[in-house]
Amino acid sequence: GKPELVALTANLPTVAGKAQDDASPITAIDYTVDGGEWRPATVADGILDQRSESFSLRLPQLPAGPHVVTVRASDGADNVGTAKVVVTVK
Repeated sequence: GKPELVALTANLPTVAGKAQDDASPITAIDYTVDGGEWRPATVADGILDQRSESFSLRLPQLPAGPHVVTVRASDGADNVGTAKVVVTVK
């Protein structure tokens, strides 16, 4: 199956969560803000090699208002899972 993104939480400027896959190791975790360019997230243990990986990402300086952060995780079998969280900058 495709990776699942769970426990996605935003505590500006950081978004954190966990990517998990029932069959294959996670090979990439990326994010985009408001549909911009994809950037790599940081994994907690520094290496992508497990079926469950905790990650965090530091958002760039954003203008006030709501922004959609989309996170995607890929696994070794080229399955991709995505999740979204809306953050509001004061």
